Amino acid sequence: MAHAENNEANNSRQRGFLQLEATSRSVLWTLENYYNVLITEHSMCSNTFRIPTLSGYLFYLSLSLNDDIFSLNVIRVVKTSYFLRASFKSNVKASIVLKDTLNQIQLSRELIIMKDNISAPINFAKSNNSSGIFSSDACLEIKCTIIVSETENVRPCQKMKTPRECESDYVPSISTNELKNHLQVILEDEEDNHVTIFVDNDIFQVHRTILCSNSPVFAAMFEHDTSEKTMNQIYIDDLSVDTIGEILSFMYFGSTSKLCHQKAMDVYSAADKYAIMNLKRKCSNFLVNNLTQELVLDVLIMADRHGDDDLKELVIKFLVNEASNIVESDEFLSFVETEPELGRCIILHLLKHMPK
Repeated sequence: MAHAENNEANNSRQRGFLQLEATSRSVLWTLENYYNVLITEHSMCSNTFRIPTLSGYLFYLSLSLNDDIFSLNVIRVVKTSYFLRASFKSNVKASIVLKDTLNQIQLSRELIIMKDNISAPINFAKSNNSSGIFSSDACLEIKCTIIVSETENVRPCQKMKTPRECESDYVPSISTNELKNHLQVILEDEEDNHVTIFVDNDIFQVHRTILCSNSPVFAAMFEHDTSEKTMNQIYIDDLSVDTIGEILSFMYFGSTSKLCHQKAMDVYSAADKYAIMNLKRKCSNFLVNNLTQELVLDVLIMADRHGDDDLKELVIKFLVNEASNIVESDEFLSFVETEPELGRCIILHLLKHMPK
């Protein structure tokens, strides 16, 4: 009994206290000693709450701390065991009033929750308090009011809408541990829809419908009498925890953390494996827009291994344009020896662009 009480106390400490108000459209999130908690946890999520006119969705609040900058987001997630598409005649707004009385911090903002289901962040720093001295044991109160001018229009469809039809200006940077915290919130009261993914010595608990609606490969695992379907467990031994975290972040939030070349290549390969085409295209676009002479050969080999002719063509064009700086290098000579067919493709492209 004492162990259960300790767990409950720890959960309250990490989550804060969420109180529904009479309107059923507003919540008050109270965070005691929020700075001390964030120093350890880096990210905190409220419990989920519903809006009567948006029956197919849950909302929750997320507060994170990076380099003494606090960031608050409002996040909307699908709550259904069926494939549904929700369309709105107007944007969903979130009105936020944020108050730390002890540190004399008070902010008021109105945010739009866009199609990628996450609002732009409200950022504030310790230096925002007028006294100049920040009290670390202060209490933070966040009042969030969801404003919907018209009700949602929900209809069944064969496949869930892909996570991202267009790029958003805001790309949240979320670590693997922070992602797990978000997923834990979303998964509450969804026991019959849980799938556990085991990777290295770590686990992720996710929604089966999210996996299947984003990836035909994952969907196929649950269409037949497989161990994945029987046990609701997936074992992945050829991808890293961070790569799986990026895939799940894209499935749930329509975005990844900030990409670098190696991460983009790792996630590209994983997205191709699981046929998550929007994520694969996102990584491909990043690599094309950030090609360098040092990395172009690695990207070319990757594109060839995955049979991506479009990416391959764009990489070769870059290589041809930079030929004078690349073909004379020792790396290129080694590349031609180990990849003769790709070397032949490059030479043919160079010949086509030679002045006659």
